[in-house]
Amino acid sequence: MPRLTHLFAFYLIILTGTFVMVAQTTPAPIRLEFDTPTPFVLDGESPAFFVYAGQTDEIITITLRATSDLDAQLNNPILEIWDIQGKRIAYNDNYPNETNPRDAQLKAIRLTETGDYLIRADTYGGVFAGEFEIIIIPSDPFEREGADNDMIFYLPRYAIFSETVIFDAGDVMTLTAQDLSGTLDPFLWITAPDGSILGENDDHASADFTLGLLDSRITDLTITQTGDYQIHVRDFLGRAGHIRLMITQNDD
Repeated sequence: MPRLTHLFAFYLIILTGTFVMVAQTTPAPIRLEFDTPTPFVLDGESPAFFVYAGQTDEIITITLRATSDLDAQLNNPILEIWDIQGKRIAYNDNYPNETNPRDAQLKAIRLTETGDYLIRADTYGGVFAGEFEIIIIPSDPFEREGADNDMIFYLPRYAIFSETVIFDAGDVMTLTAQDLSGTLDPFLWITAPDGSILGENDDHASADFTLGLLDSRITDLTITQTGDYQIHVRDFLGRAGHIRLMITQNDD
């Protein structure tokens, strides 16, 4: 695998019991700029390599998109990324894409160190020649999934998750933060449009047996003013994991 410190690869070949060292030069990787599409061409023989200057705890999504001969069966892009130590941290062949479902994407890659990350772009088997485009964009660090009133998100270490919701005067709400990782102690609170704390909870102490002992719930919260409210969740000890946030309007 090409390393950033030297742009050539060595191969050991056994010939009549003797190890022979052969050097193969490779083109210098192309440096990618954040949120900037970069067009390039694959010749059907060699992959393309790119470099991205990443930051610690940065979360990125890398998309490789074919821009020519989309109907060709061999036009099947693949993506790989290596960290600054030369360890592969992600690979992707296909991802759902209406235009070309064979395009590749590395989604929500969390970078653990500051430095240059090496990215390899190719087609499956490395045999297709054509035009492509690669782009790196920011990813949601919380990796939200689901509907607005019932979502699952990832809580990074020492992070505070915040979600803005619109409530109407007279609404009576129940808010629940449920640990899905089995290792978290969610702390839940809500602030009013003026920034004041309207309610908070650490351990729910309710009779709901679907919740863990350390899950959080704010019950029967009466909304007196229509406006934007902020719901916040953190782990009591700053640990990382997945949490389900449920926002329920109580029946009249």
